[in-house]
Amino acid sequence: MCSKKSVQIRGCIYPNQTYAEILKTLNVDVDHLPKLELSELLASPPLQGSFFNGLKITNLELSYTEETLIKSRVPDDVTNYVSTLKEFYLIGAVLPTLPNNSALETMTLDSGRSRNALGGCSHLRQLTLINWHVHSSHMEGGWISSCHNLTELVLHAPSIDTAFRVLTNATSLLKLELSKLPRNVYDIKISITNALYLESIKIHKSPIYRVVLDKDLPLLADIDFSDNDLWNPAHIRSMLIHVRLLTNATLSNNPRLDLCEAQAMYDDPWDLEMPNLKRLVATRTATTSMCFQNLQALSLVLLDFSSCNISALDFTTLPTINSSQLELRLNHNAIEQVSFEHADYNQLLQTEITTHPRELSLYELHLQGNHIKNFTANDLPDKLNFLDLSSNRISYIDNETATALFSSKERRIKLAGNSIVCDCQNQAFLTILKEHKDQVDDYDELVCKEDGNLISNVTVSTLCVVETQPQSILVRILLPALLAVIGLTVLAIAVYFRYGKAIKIFLYARGLCLCCLKEEELDANRPFDVFISFSHDDEDYVLNEFLQVLEKEHYKTCVHNRDWIIGEWIPKQISVSIEISRRTLIVLSRNFVKSVWGMLEFRMAHASMLNEGRARLIVVVLDDIVKEEHLDPELKNYLRTNTYLETSDPWFWDKLRFALPRRGHSRPETSHEMPVDVSNDFGPYGAAMPVVQRNFDDSIV
Repeated sequence: MCSKKSVQIRGCIYPNQTYAEILKTLNVDVDHLPKLELSELLASPPLQGSFFNGLKITNLELSYTEETLIKSRVPDDVTNYVSTLKEFYLIGAVLPTLPNNSALETMTLDSGRSRNALGGCSHLRQLTLINWHVHSSHMEGGWISSCHNLTELVLHAPSIDTAFRVLTNATSLLKLELSKLPRNVYDIKISITNALYLESIKIHKSPIYRVVLDKDLPLLADIDFSDNDLWNPAHIRSMLIHVRLLTNATLSNNPRLDLCEAQAMYDDPWDLEMPNLKRLVATRTATTSMCFQNLQALSLVLLDFSSCNISALDFTTLPTINSSQLELRLNHNAIEQVSFEHADYNQLLQTEITTHPRELSLYELHLQGNHIKNFTANDLPDKLNFLDLSSNRISYIDNETATALFSSKERRIKLAGNSIVCDCQNQAFLTILKEHKDQVDDYDELVCKEDGNLISNVTVSTLCVVETQPQSILVRILLPALLAVIGLTVLAIAVYFRYGKAIKIFLYARGLCLCCLKEEELDANRPFDVFISFSHDDEDYVLNEFLQVLEKEHYKTCVHNRDWIIGEWIPKQISVSIEISRRTLIVLSRNFVKSVWGMLEFRMAHASMLNEGRARLIVVVLDDIVKEEHLDPELKNYLRTNTYLETSDPWFWDKLRFALPRRGHSRPETSHEMPVDVSNDFGPYGAAMPVVQRNFDDSIV
C-alpha cells in the first residue's frame, strides 16, 4: 500500500463501488489519505454520500462542469458527510444548509449559490466566497452571524445583495478582504460588520472612492486600499482618526489620489499622531509633494511614494520619527535636484515632543529613475546606509560631494544609468569612485557618457595632462599674434564706419562681394519697383489687370506707353528703364514673341541680370507659348532653366508679390521724386527722361 497526500479523480462517471474500494484496488492507503479531489462532476445522476464510506479524508474538493445551477448538486447526505471534514472546496454548485454537527474549519465556495441559511458553522474559521451568490431570505441578523469563530472572510466579485447579507453582523472577524466590488458601489461602511476587533482590512480592485469608518477599531493594524478610486485625502484622514494604532497602510494604485492636496475642511490632513505606524505606502498615486511634517509617526520605518508626480525633495516635510531605520522610496518621480546641505536637512522643524532640532534619520534613500542633474552632499547623515541614484541625469559630482558619499565605510551606493562625463573636470570624482568601488553595487555597469566605455577601464590619471613648458611657448607666440589680429579688426571696423558707402560703391562697380551687399543698399537710387515689358497687342490686359492691381498695392511701375519720352531713341529708353527699376517683368505671349522691341527688352533685361548676378527678371506667361517648338533659342533656354509664373495658377498673385521687391523700398520715404542724375549711376545713355522727375502721387491711368 502506498501513502498519498492527495488523489484526484477527473471526468469519471459515478462508480458502483465506493471511492475507498476503488482506491484500495490501486494500492492507495485510504486510512491515511487526507484529500480527495473530484473534478468535472455532472449534475445528473447526483453524487451520493455513500460513495465516501470508508474514507477518513479531512479535505474534499468538488468541481462541477455545467454552468447552469438548476438544482442542488450537493445532496444532503454528502453535506452530512462533510461533518467529518476540516476543509471543503466547492465549485459550480448549490450549497445546502450545513448540518449542525459540521466540523468545517476552512471553506471556499466558488461560482455557485446558497439558497438557504449557511447552517452549522460553529467551527468555521476561514471562509472565501468567489463570485458566490447568497439568495437566502430566511435568516436573522446576517448569513454568517452564527459563525462565532469565523475570523477570516474573503469576498471576491460579490453582488451588492450578497455583500450586504454576508457582511451584516459578521462580529467575530479579525481579517476582512473585499475585491472586485460591483461598479455601482462607490463607498463602503465597515461598521456594517459590527466587528470591533478587526486587525486587517483589505479592499482592492474596486471602484470605491471612500471607505467609511465611523467607529473606533482599537486593534486594526493593517489596511490595504490599493487599486481603487480614492481621491480625497480628507476621506483618508477621517478614517485614520479611528485607527490610531495602525501599523501598515497601503494606498497604492489610486491614480486620482494626491495625499498632500489641501482640503477646505483640513488645512493639514496629516496633522495626526500615529505612534504604531511603521509603513506608509502610496505608490502610483497623483501625489505631487510631501507634507508629513506634522505627522507624529515615531515607529515609521518605510515611506514609499514611488512612481508618483513628486518634483522636489524637501527633507523638512518628513514626519517626526524616533527610528533610525527609515527607508524613503521616491524612485521614478520627477525630482531634478537633491541637496544634502547642512541647512536643508539637519535643522528640521521642532515639534511638541522634541526639545532639540530633529536630525535626518535616513537609513535607505531610493531615488532611481528620477531626473536628477544636480546632486550636492557636503554632509550626508552618518546613518544613511544605502543610496540609490541610478538611472538619473548626473554628469558631474564635485570633490566635496564625492568625499561625503563615501564618508561611511558601511554605505552602499548605486549610480548606473547616469551620464557620467569622463574628463579632467570630473577627475576627482572618478578617482574617489575607483578607490571605493567595493561600496558601489553597480560599479561594473558604470559607463562614460562620451564613448560608452566602462569607467572601470578608464585610466583616471591621464584625464588631466599637465605640460607647463609647451604651454608657455604657445603663450609667447600666440599672444602677440592675437593682439595684432585684434588691432587690425578694430582698424577695419573704424574704416568701414567712416567710408562704408564708398567701399560698397567700389565693390559693386567691380562685381566683388555682391553677396555681402543688401539689395536695399544696391537699389537705393532706383526709383521704380518694376518695369513692365509687354506687347502693344496685350496693352488692354496689362493696363487693366497688372497695372491697376500693382499700383493700388503701392508698387512704383514703369510702362513704355506712359513713362517714356516721345521721340527718344527706343534702345536707350529700354536700357534706362531696366537700369532704374528693381525688377523687369516680361508679359510673355505669342504677341510678345512676334514683337521685335519686346524680344529686345527681354535680351537686354536678361543680359543685365547675368552681368549683375542677381535675379531681377520675372517672366509671366499669358498663354501656352512655352509649348511652341520654334521659340527664340535664348528665350527657350531661359524658360527651361528658370522658374516662370503662369496667370492660370491659383497662387499667381501670391507668387508674384513674393518675386517683386518689398514695397516702399524703391526710394526714400521722405522724397516723392526721382533722382535727376541717373547717368552717373546707371549707364551710357545720358540723363534719364524728364518725365521721371514728376511727382509719383500723380498717377496716370
